[in-house]
Amino acid sequence: LAELGRSLAETLEAIKPEEPEFAAELPPLDQFKLDPPTQIAGVKDSKSVVIFYNWSATGLDAIDAEDRFRELSALRRGKGKAANAAMVNARAVEDEKLAVRLMQSLGYYDATAISTVEQSAENRRQLSVTITATPGPLYKLGSVDIDAAPATPADLLTSNLPLKTGDPLEAERVQAAEANLSLKLPQNGYPFANVGDRDILLDDDTHTGDYTLPVTLGSRSSFRGFQTTGRRQVFDIDHLNIFARFRRGDLYDSR
Repeated sequence: LAELGRSLAETLEAIKPEEPEFAAELPPLDQFKLDPPTQIAGVKDSKSVVIFYNWSATGLDAIDAEDRFRELSALRRGKGKAANAAMVNARAVEDEKLAVRLMQSLGYYDATAISTVEQSAENRRQLSVTITATPGPLYKLGSVDIDAAPATPADLLTSNLPLKTGDPLEAERVQAAEANLSLKLPQNGYPFANVGDRDILLDDDTHTGDYTLPVTLGSRSSFRGFQTTGRRQVFDIDHLNIFARFRRGDLYDSR
Protein backbone atom coordinates (compact mmCIF):
# COMPACT_ATOMS: atom_id res chain seq x y z
CA LEU A 1 0.00 0.00 0.00
CA ALA A 2 2.84 2.36 0.79
CA GLU A 3 4.38 1.65 -2.61
CA LEU A 4 1.01 2.34 -4.30
CA GLY A 5 0.67 5.64 -2.48
CA ARG A 6 4.06 6.81 -3.60
CA SER A 7 3.24 5.86 -7.20
CA LEU A 8 0.00 7.83 -7.18
CA ALA A 9 1.72 10.85 -5.69
CA GLU A 10 4.25 10.83 -8.49
CA THR A 11 1.53 10.48 -11.17
CA LEU A 12 -1.03 13.09 -9.99
CA GLU A 13 -0.20 16.76 -10.14
CA ALA A 14 -0.20 18.69 -6.94
CA ILE A 15 -3.49 20.43 -6.21
CA LYS A 16 -3.18 24.09 -7.06
CA PRO A 17 -4.04 26.62 -4.41
CA GLU A 18 -7.50 28.23 -4.76
CA GLU A 19 -7.68 31.24 -7.09
CA PRO A 20 -8.05 34.50 -5.13
CA GLU A 21 -11.17 35.46 -7.15
CA PHE A 22 -13.04 32.46 -5.78
CA ALA A 23 -12.06 33.32 -2.22
CA ALA A 24 -13.38 36.89 -2.49
CA GLU A 25 -16.69 37.78 -0.82
CA LEU A 26 -19.79 38.06 -3.02
CA PRO A 27 -21.16 41.58 -3.57
CA PRO A 28 -24.48 42.54 -1.92
CA LEU A 29 -27.56 41.60 -3.96
CA ASP A 30 -28.62 45.23 -4.43
CA GLN A 31 -25.28 45.89 -6.16
CA PHE A 32 -25.40 42.83 -8.40
CA LYS A 33 -25.54 43.83 -12.08
CA LEU A 34 -27.79 41.88 -14.41
CA ASP A 35 -26.61 43.57 -17.61
CA PRO A 36 -25.14 41.01 -20.02
CA PRO A 37 -21.64 41.60 -21.37
CA THR A 38 -21.55 43.74 -24.47
CA GLN A 39 -19.49 41.19 -26.40
CA ILE A 40 -19.19 37.45 -26.11
CA ALA A 41 -16.51 35.63 -28.03
CA GLY A 42 -17.92 33.78 -31.05
CA VAL A 43 -21.43 35.26 -30.72
CA LYS A 44 -22.68 38.20 -32.79
CA ASP A 45 -25.36 40.63 -31.72
CA SER A 46 -28.42 39.84 -33.87
CA LYS A 47 -29.22 43.53 -34.22
CA SER A 48 -25.94 44.10 -35.97
CA VAL A 49 -26.44 41.29 -38.49
CA VAL A 50 -27.81 42.62 -41.78
CA ILE A 51 -28.57 40.52 -44.83
CA PHE A 52 -28.95 42.25 -48.17
CA TYR A 53 -31.01 40.83 -51.00
CA ASN A 54 -32.33 41.54 -54.45
CA TRP A 55 -35.53 39.98 -55.71
CA SER A 56 -37.56 39.40 -58.85
CA ALA A 57 -40.87 37.84 -59.89
CA THR A 58 -41.59 35.90 -63.06
CA GLY A 59 -44.82 34.63 -64.61
CA LEU A 60 -47.12 37.39 -63.39
CA ASP A 61 -46.52 39.87 -66.19
CA ALA A 62 -48.25 37.53 -68.66
CA ILE A 63 -51.57 38.04 -66.85
CA ASP A 64 -51.02 41.73 -65.99
CA ALA A 65 -50.63 41.00 -62.29
CA GLU A 66 -47.01 41.97 -61.69
CA ASP A 67 -47.65 45.64 -60.87
CA ARG A 68 -50.26 44.74 -58.26
CA PHE A 69 -47.95 42.07 -56.85
CA ARG A 70 -45.12 44.56 -56.44
CA GLU A 71 -47.41 47.00 -54.63
CA LEU A 72 -48.23 44.38 -51.98
CA SER A 73 -44.95 42.43 -51.89
CA ALA A 74 -43.36 41.78 -48.49
CA LEU A 75 -39.96 41.59 -50.17
CA ARG A 76 -40.45 45.04 -51.68
CA ARG A 77 -41.51 46.49 -48.33
CA GLY A 78 -38.28 45.11 -46.84
CA LYS A 79 -36.28 47.44 -49.11
CA GLY A 80 -33.63 44.82 -49.84
CA LYS A 81 -32.35 44.15 -46.34
CA ALA A 82 -33.25 42.07 -43.29
CA ALA A 83 -31.83 41.16 -39.90
CA ASN A 84 -31.12 37.59 -40.96
CA ALA A 85 -31.69 35.00 -43.67
CA ALA A 86 -34.72 33.52 -41.86
CA MET A 87 -36.52 36.83 -42.23
CA VAL A 88 -35.81 36.89 -45.96
CA ASN A 89 -37.20 33.36 -46.29
CA ALA A 90 -40.33 34.35 -44.37
CA ARG A 91 -40.95 37.27 -46.72
CA ALA A 92 -40.42 35.02 -49.72
CA VAL A 93 -43.02 32.53 -48.42
CA GLU A 94 -45.45 35.38 -47.78
CA ASP A 95 -44.99 36.54 -51.37
CA GLU A 96 -45.61 33.00 -52.63
CA LYS A 97 -49.04 33.08 -50.98
CA LEU A 98 -49.67 36.60 -52.28
CA ALA A 99 -48.92 35.54 -55.85
CA VAL A 100 -51.34 32.59 -55.61
CA ARG A 101 -54.11 34.80 -54.17
CA LEU A 102 -53.67 37.35 -56.94
CA MET A 103 -53.74 34.74 -59.70
CA GLN A 104 -56.84 33.07 -58.26
CA SER A 105 -58.58 36.43 -57.98
CA LEU A 106 -58.08 36.80 -61.75
CA GLY A 107 -59.57 33.38 -62.47
CA TYR A 108 -56.45 31.18 -62.43
CA TYR A 109 -57.58 28.70 -59.79
CA ASP A 110 -54.87 26.11 -60.53
CA ALA A 111 -52.15 28.69 -59.94
CA THR A 112 -48.96 27.83 -58.08
CA ALA A 113 -45.95 29.86 -56.93
CA ILE A 114 -42.58 28.93 -55.52
CA SER A 115 -39.72 30.98 -54.12
CA THR A 116 -36.00 30.28 -54.34
CA VAL A 117 -33.35 31.93 -52.19
CA GLU A 118 -29.71 31.72 -53.31
CA GLN A 119 -26.56 32.99 -51.65
CA SER A 120 -23.99 34.97 -53.55
CA ALA A 121 -20.70 33.14 -54.06
CA GLU A 122 -18.75 36.36 -53.53
CA ASN A 123 -20.68 37.71 -50.52
CA ARG A 124 -22.34 35.48 -47.93
CA ARG A 125 -24.50 38.37 -46.76
CA GLN A 126 -25.99 38.95 -50.22
CA LEU A 127 -29.02 36.88 -51.28
CA SER A 128 -31.00 36.60 -54.49
CA VAL A 129 -34.72 35.79 -54.22
CA THR A 130 -36.93 34.73 -57.13
CA ILE A 131 -40.71 34.26 -57.02
CA THR A 132 -41.78 31.99 -59.89
CA ALA A 133 -45.51 32.04 -60.60
CA THR A 134 -47.37 29.58 -62.82
CA PRO A 135 -50.96 30.75 -63.51
CA GLY A 136 -52.27 27.67 -65.30
CA PRO A 137 -55.53 27.79 -67.31
CA LEU A 138 -58.04 30.62 -66.99
CA TYR A 139 -61.37 29.57 -65.49
CA LYS A 140 -64.59 31.06 -66.89
CA LEU A 141 -68.16 31.24 -65.73
CA GLY A 142 -70.28 28.22 -66.57
CA SER A 143 -73.93 28.49 -65.60
CA VAL A 144 -75.15 31.63 -63.81
CA ASP A 145 -78.15 31.05 -61.52
CA ILE A 146 -79.97 33.28 -59.06
CA ASP A 147 -81.82 31.40 -56.33
CA ALA A 148 -84.70 33.74 -55.49
CA ALA A 149 -88.46 34.12 -55.56
CA PRO A 150 -89.96 35.75 -58.67
CA ALA A 151 -89.33 39.50 -58.77
CA THR A 152 -91.27 42.35 -60.35
CA PRO A 153 -90.42 43.10 -63.08
CA ALA A 154 -89.43 39.56 -64.07
CA ASP A 155 -85.95 40.52 -65.29
CA LEU A 156 -85.11 42.71 -62.28
CA LEU A 157 -82.54 40.24 -60.91
CA THR A 158 -80.92 39.07 -64.14
CA SER A 159 -80.67 42.54 -65.67
CA ASN A 160 -78.92 43.94 -62.62
CA LEU A 161 -76.44 41.08 -62.15
CA PRO A 162 -74.10 41.68 -65.12
CA LEU A 163 -72.57 38.19 -65.29
CA LYS A 164 -72.86 35.78 -68.19
CA THR A 165 -71.56 32.39 -69.21
CA GLY A 166 -68.04 32.62 -70.64
CA ASP A 167 -66.94 35.64 -68.61
CA PRO A 168 -63.56 35.24 -66.86
CA LEU A 169 -64.12 34.13 -63.29
CA GLU A 170 -62.50 37.24 -61.81
CA ALA A 171 -63.14 38.21 -58.20
CA GLU A 172 -63.56 41.93 -58.94
CA ARG A 173 -66.00 41.25 -61.77
CA VAL A 174 -68.16 39.01 -59.57
CA GLN A 175 -68.04 41.30 -56.54
CA ALA A 176 -68.95 44.34 -58.63
CA ALA A 177 -71.94 42.52 -60.16
CA GLU A 178 -73.23 41.52 -56.72
CA ALA A 179 -72.73 45.04 -55.38
CA ASN A 180 -74.75 46.41 -58.28
CA LEU A 181 -77.63 44.01 -57.52
CA SER A 182 -77.55 44.95 -53.82
CA LEU A 183 -77.82 48.61 -54.83
CA LYS A 184 -80.58 48.24 -57.42
CA LEU A 185 -83.06 46.11 -55.46
CA PRO A 186 -83.83 48.78 -52.81
CA GLN A 187 -84.19 51.30 -55.62
CA ASN A 188 -86.91 49.18 -57.22
CA GLY A 189 -89.33 48.46 -54.40
CA TYR A 190 -87.43 45.93 -52.26
CA PRO A 191 -86.22 47.71 -49.09
CA PHE A 192 -85.39 44.50 -47.23
CA ALA A 193 -83.68 42.57 -50.02
CA ASN A 194 -80.62 40.59 -49.02
CA VAL A 195 -77.94 39.23 -51.36
CA GLY A 196 -76.49 36.07 -49.82
CA ASP A 197 -73.15 34.28 -50.14
CA ARG A 198 -72.33 33.01 -53.62
CA ASP A 199 -71.46 29.41 -54.38
CA ILE A 200 -69.07 28.54 -57.22
CA LEU A 201 -68.52 24.92 -58.23
CA LEU A 202 -65.27 24.57 -60.18
CA ASP A 203 -64.80 21.94 -62.89
CA ASP A 204 -61.13 21.00 -63.34
CA ASP A 205 -61.77 19.34 -66.71
CA THR A 206 -63.60 22.18 -68.46
CA HIS A 207 -61.97 24.98 -66.42
CA THR A 208 -65.35 26.53 -65.69
CA GLY A 209 -67.22 27.49 -62.54
CA ASP A 210 -70.99 27.16 -62.10
CA TYR A 211 -72.20 30.21 -60.18
CA THR A 212 -75.21 30.34 -57.84
CA LEU A 213 -76.32 33.39 -55.87
CA PRO A 214 -79.06 33.20 -53.22
CA VAL A 215 -81.20 36.33 -52.91
CA THR A 216 -83.96 37.02 -50.39
CA LEU A 217 -86.22 39.69 -51.84
CA GLY A 218 -88.62 40.42 -49.01
CA SER A 219 -91.87 42.25 -49.68
CA ARG A 220 -92.24 44.64 -52.59
CA SER A 221 -93.21 47.85 -50.87
CA SER A 222 -94.59 51.35 -51.39
CA PHE A 223 -94.16 54.51 -49.38
CA ARG A 224 -96.85 55.39 -46.86
CA GLY A 225 -95.74 58.17 -44.54
CA PHE A 226 -93.68 59.22 -41.54
CA GLN A 227 -93.71 58.06 -37.95
CA THR A 228 -91.87 59.73 -35.11
CA THR A 229 -90.73 58.36 -31.75
CA GLY A 230 -89.33 59.88 -28.58
CA ARG A 231 -90.66 62.11 -25.81
CA ARG A 232 -89.37 65.39 -27.22
CA GLN A 233 -89.99 65.89 -30.92
CA VAL A 234 -88.46 68.88 -32.66
CA PHE A 235 -90.83 68.64 -35.64
CA ASP A 236 -94.33 67.28 -35.87
CA ILE A 237 -95.60 65.02 -38.67
CA ASP A 238 -97.14 67.85 -40.68
CA HIS A 239 -93.82 69.69 -40.74
CA LEU A 240 -91.86 66.57 -41.72
CA ASN A 241 -94.21 65.92 -44.61
CA ILE A 242 -93.01 69.15 -46.20
CA PHE A 243 -89.59 67.56 -46.82
CA ALA A 244 -90.84 64.33 -48.34
CA ARG A 245 -89.34 63.37 -51.72
CA PHE A 246 -92.11 60.90 -52.41
CA ARG A 247 -95.87 60.68 -52.48
CA ARG A 248 -97.96 58.23 -50.54
CA GLY A 249 -98.32 55.05 -52.60
CA ASP A 250 -95.14 55.54 -54.66
CA LEU A 251 -93.01 52.43 -55.10
CA TYR A 252 -90.22 52.33 -52.50
CA ASP A 253 -86.93 53.76 -53.78
CA SER A 254 -83.93 54.05 -51.45
CA ARG A 255 -82.75 57.14 -53.34
